[in-house]
Amino acid sequence: MKFLWSVVPLLIITLFSCSHDEDIDVPAATKGKAKLDIGDAKGLMVYENSALSGGRVKTSGSTLYKLLPSGESRLVKFVNADGSAIDTTKMTMVVEVYNMMKLTDDYILLSGNFQVNDSIGNPLVYTNLLVRTVDGAIYDFGESVPSSRDDDPAYYQDGNNNIYYRYGSMIMKMSLADPDNITREAYLPDGQTAGGYAVDQEGNCLYTGGNGIKVRKASGGLYADMSGAFGSMFTTLDNRLILVEGQDKRIIQYKVENGNVTKEILFSLYDYANANFTGTESTAYTSNVGGSWYFTRAEDEDFIYFIGGWAWSRISKSDYVAHSLGAFPEMKILGITDTHIYGRDNYKFYKVDKSTFQLEPIGLPATDTYEIYSATMSREGEITFSALRYSDGVKIVATIKADGTMVIIDEHSDRKLQALERIN
Repeated sequence: MKFLWSVVPLLIITLFSCSHDEDIDVPAATKGKAKLDIGDAKGLMVYENSALSGGRVKTSGSTLYKLLPSGESRLVKFVNADGSAIDTTKMTMVVEVYNMMKLTDDYILLSGNFQVNDSIGNPLVYTNLLVRTVDGAIYDFGESVPSSRDDDPAYYQDGNNNIYYRYGSMIMKMSLADPDNITREAYLPDGQTAGGYAVDQEGNCLYTGGNGIKVRKASGGLYADMSGAFGSMFTTLDNRLILVEGQDKRIIQYKVENGNVTKEILFSLYDYANANFTGTESTAYTSNVGGSWYFTRAEDEDFIYFIGGWAWSRISKSDYVAHSLGAFPEMKILGITDTHIYGRDNYKFYKVDKSTFQLEPIGLPATDTYEIYSATMSREGEITFSALRYSDGVKIVATIKADGTMVIIDEHSDRKLQALERIN
């Protein structure tokens, strides 16, 4: 597999802006390898398509913009491998971006309709492009695009930089060591399908399959636990394969050493409640902690936080005992820093102090109402988001700085941000 446009001696790439009124450079590939000019971007934004202003032609796909460190947004263009502008004279290429996924810290996956002509005018059609975020280099990803469920991460990565992701009910193992020659394989044994799954640093894969919990060992063998346990599963930062059992409310570890799998109950909610509480205290403890296990998680070096629809809890990694943290609004977790957990609901952003567990709304002015469409957070706690501002019906893209101030990046009345990812 080569750079996508290395075989094309001369192409015209036409990208249309949805509403920016600046002159749009129309790039095209010359001899050599084309790439996207995203090396200076800290984020990428895909807008839904809408009629264009200024009488320009309407495209049939989404429009891709980059977010610069200055806070400005710019239409993403194609350039030559050395970053120079691309001459446009003979052939046409259309790029329609419908969605994107941050596949790893180094690569982002763009899905859509990508059509080019070869050197003698024959059309070439692609649907998925792998883009290296540091320099914008582009590769043909092919098919078998990752899919996910609400309880799945986008991917797992082992200690050898292999990528594991869901493709329907299959788990795929992929190597990007040479992106010109992407290799991938179905990781589970023939006939095996996965519900939930998790992969540790050695490449051992815990998954629900058939009527039990199974481990596809990195060495190739298979382990099956047919005890009837079920629930959600994940890998911790300290490389534990964990099952959160729904019915019996237990935290179970599956450990693989020298090709052997051992099962260990790290924590039993009911046993702990019976030993430490009585009456209504026991009922409240099991209800609050058990209820939090069904939603999402955040993790740092010392704790695993379970973020419930109305109650939170955390487990200490030193003894794997769960403690109730109290009631909170239902929210989606955006990220975690050394001091705070950040989240959002449909109308507000929040941060929760990890030492006191005090909840604080952040960023959005109290004088207006915002309906949040999408959001992403940097490691430093800076949030970039798209939303509908109720006071004037305008769709905005904005950043909430680490100090809590909000800065508008873009605002339009006729289009919605369809996808948003931080990349650098």
